[in-house]
Amino acid sequence: MKKSGFTIIELLVTLAIIGMLASLAMTSLTASRAKSRDAARVSDVKQLQNALQLYLNDNKQYPATLDPAELVPLHIRAVPRDPLTGASYSYAALMSGNRCIDYHLGATLETVSAGTGVLSNDFDSGSAGTVCTGSAANFDGTDPVYDVRP
Repeated sequence: MKKSGFTIIELLVTLAIIGMLASLAMTSLTASRAKSRDAARVSDVKQLQNALQLYLNDNKQYPATLDPAELVPLHIRAVPRDPLTGASYSYAALMSGNRCIDYHLGATLETVSAGTGVLSNDFDSGSAGTVCTGSAANFDGTDPVYDVRP
């Protein structure tokens, strides 16, 4: 009489292989999600730049904060927030004379290495001028912060 079926060793080896393949797939998926969030952050910063330029055209200066009451709906549909944390992006309105005519805007990226990709063409500074009244303090824009000025 011959018994058919799998031995415990065969089943354990099969489960171990499936487990390793699943962990590799999850690692790859996690990295892809982080890259996707970084792309969204860069896109959000560019949208905010456009909204700030529209605000400047209408008001002859930049807003002191990224307050939705000042920007929505005339200049942007909604003020974007970080896709992972939901926090606001870094923003400091900068003064010349008695008007806010400059700004420093940035988002911290998760996966991009310093000096490569989008970080090779950003501003990388936090000492750009005097902060406007009511604005947040200027921030350090060194990598991995993707930061821009007008």
